[in-house]
Amino acid sequence: MVSCKHFHIVQQKNVLEKHQKKTKTTESSLNVSDFYINVNVCCINVSEIYIKVTDIYKILFTKKNIFVCLLPKYRKPEQNINYFMNLFVIRVYAVMNGASENKQKANNYITKKFKKKMNYKISVIILCCLLATALSANAQSPEFVGSVISTGNDSAWYAKQERAWKKETEKNPKSEYAWRNLFKAKWYLNNWFNAEMKGNNSVESLISNMEKMIPNSFTYYLCKYRMNMGPANEYGEKALKLLPDDAHSDDIDLLLGYSWCSGYADSKDEKTAKFNNLLRKQYERSYYPEFALRYSYNQMEAMPENAIYIGNGDLDVLPKIMMQRCMGIHKGQIIVCKSFIWIKQYADNLCKSLDIEACPDIKEKYSSHDEIENAEAAFIKYLMKKTGRPLYCGDTRMKGFEKNLYCEGLVFKYSEKTYDNIAATKNAVEKKYHLEYLSEPEFH
Repeated sequence: MVSCKHFHIVQQKNVLEKHQKKTKTTESSLNVSDFYINVNVCCINVSEIYIKVTDIYKILFTKKNIFVCLLPKYRKPEQNINYFMNLFVIRVYAVMNGASENKQKANNYITKKFKKKMNYKISVIILCCLLATALSANAQSPEFVGSVISTGNDSAWYAKQERAWKKETEKNPKSEYAWRNLFKAKWYLNNWFNAEMKGNNSVESLISNMEKMIPNSFTYYLCKYRMNMGPANEYGEKALKLLPDDAHSDDIDLLLGYSWCSGYADSKDEKTAKFNNLLRKQYERSYYPEFALRYSYNQMEAMPENAIYIGNGDLDVLPKIMMQRCMGIHKGQIIVCKSFIWIKQYADNLCKSLDIEACPDIKEKYSSHDEIENAEAAFIKYLMKKTGRPLYCGDTRMKGFEKNLYCEGLVFKYSEKTYDNIAATKNAVEKKYHLEYLSEPEFH
């Protein structure tokens, strides 16, 4: 990659002519700290670039045009540089179609040209053209494909990666890493950006090709599970057994979700141990952002130790379970994922962990979404009745409980009787919450 750290695009016209009229000398040099290129336009893949320069210029790129903006530091006459080419030392090895002879040609050409004293205008334009060639030749280099949420990339980026990783699978059809990235690129295009993929270009066709090229592999089973997620899944089980020690955190997170909804977090057997090991690995890798852990910590700090907390989604619930099992914090609180309550295997194992009978309202199958919501509400009431614990939740999306939820700062408490929840909130903010992180700078 280019050694410059910052990139920027500005379109300037006729700046060379204007600069020549204002300055008598044409001998100057560049400063690497002011060498800008926009990485959002295209990807640069240049193995080496050395720039030894002293004056400030900016080389600016657009998709179709190259403009050079010269911004000199005006010096005293005795400080002028007499031998521009002796100071302006550039050595570029451009990756041109991956051929070593082309790289050597590029190197020889640049060395020959830059050994001569020449006008800085010609020098800079040659450099721009060479870099533009590198940009064009390597715009579709395969990169690790992360989630849309974590990377923030748009559909165009995922489309480029889909093409790039498809070429990689053709070069090395036994590479699980290549197949995994190709699957993710195609998956996000299809499911996040609604790209139309049919026939041989469909995700289903990709899975079929994976079965032929990397059958019985961790990557194949994981991608097959991703196609139809849920508890008691044949491919989820196989992927969990074959999970490598160096698996990426995204893959671990996917299998954590499978283990969680299948009730393994509370089954109190070797599957629970596996779930806890995966959770610890994510904790040690700092997979979940610090603010999520701190926010969850404050929520737990304000609730009594015997509380039942109903949360929605992994970012709300998993940090709390992570702190309980990896840090030993508030281990007496019962953390429930509302999204999984309707799943019988999850609900039954949760009841088992609390030493109570399984809730009769949770079924194997449901006929409608309303039936699922009614089963969820019945299960929550069943937990309160059987355990005698107070109920808390993170938001008001609780069908059948909305009218009896009282805000206590970061959580809501269910109560059939009115009480002074303002006093409870004040006590939490003033005596229990740790709020230092809100004013501290964020370090990366």
